[in-house]
Amino acid sequence: RYLLASVSAAKVSLGVIKMDILKRVGLSLAAIVFAPAISAFPLTFSNTSNNGDTDVAGNFGVDVTEDGGDAKFEFFNVNKVDEASITAIYFGKKGEFDSLLSFSNLVQSFDTSEKSGVKFSEGAKPNEPGGGIKWDAAFASDADNPGYNKYGIDVGESLAFYFDYLGSAVFDDVESGFYSGDLVIALHVQSITGDDGYSDWFVTKQPPVTVPEPSTIALLGLGLIGLGISRKRKLA
Repeated sequence: RYLLASVSAAKVSLGVIKMDILKRVGLSLAAIVFAPAISAFPLTFSNTSNNGDTDVAGNFGVDVTEDGGDAKFEFFNVNKVDEASITAIYFGKKGEFDSLLSFSNLVQSFDTSEKSGVKFSEGAKPNEPGGGIKWDAAFASDADNPGYNKYGIDVGESLAFYFDYLGSAVFDDVESGFYSGDLVIALHVQSITGDDGYSDWFVTKQPPVTVPEPSTIALLGLGLIGLGISRKRKLA
């Protein structure tokens, strides 16, 4: 009897441990699943004009985030390929973009005495993007003095645009727009490979949709089962 009671007690203890593990896994995964989504995603570019032998698309990127109730687009130019200067930026496609966002302000730095830094103004020349890009811009901006070591976004510099949401639009609508291809951004880039370099046009790539791996889905299922069992025990 003593032996049987000890075995039964051991089984009960092991069962409690298993249940506790399932409960902990379930709660941890639930915290991940139901945690607030981070409002941010990156964009990269591809070359549409290919005027020269050097494709500097790898230099450019945009971090799209939500900042102070606005949609923030911060443009970067890194020395991944070669020298180049972003001199004009176009936001489109017109109908889709205008239904979600309106321009608020720019965050930039410049030094008029040295003609360095970044200085852009609303409006751009030409009014619409070139390089074979077939959509109309809702908003455009270009450097007050384009070219390398002037007011464009040179290597190591950045520029942030802020946009207000229109109507019932939210950040998720902006993200969905870029993932579907309804929203895009184009760049005119000059001084590629240096002061005497050529120019090219670039457009944002449509971000790939990420699908959870089977192991992640299985782990999530195990966690939810653990939560279900835990709730049943409480009700019992």
